[in-house]
Amino acid sequence: MSEELKGSWDWASTNRFDFNLKERFILDINGNQNATYDGWTWVRGGITLFSDTPSGSTTTIDDQGEEVEEGSKHETEYEVYGLHHIRNGTYRLFGMPEGKKADIRRIPTLYNNPEEHDLATGVILLEMEKELKHQQENLLLMDAKEDSKLSWP
Repeated sequence: MSEELKGSWDWASTNRFDFNLKERFILDINGNQNATYDGWTWVRGGITLFSDTPSGSTTTIDDQGEEVEEGSKHETEYEVYGLHHIRNGTYRLFGMPEGKKADIRRIPTLYNNPEEHDLATGVILLEMEKELKHQQENLLLMDAKEDSKLSWP
């Protein structure tokens, strides 16, 4: 299973990576800070991995007898989500390659400590509640906009 999750990227040839992370305090569904999550921030962003050797590369001989490396990519991007424990400086991030949606419900599995696992689960539930509220509000707005386009005889 781990080989399947690893994907086609040649991890051993990664020679550089860039982080673009945005952090924010963990807020409840009404936008208020909760003392339970003091010292923690919600993290969202991207990681770009770079390699000198393209992933899935093959070496061929060109017309002049020179070796030419052909491959699909020299970089790959991951969309990541997770938590930053400010007090000890650790980040626990879960990500998927660009184009695939990361399932944030898996973030608590990154924690072995039961207290941190429960805290992470609480954060994920809050984030999912906020996203659901946001989606419901968008549906209501879309319904209102569509109603305004109706014409009456």
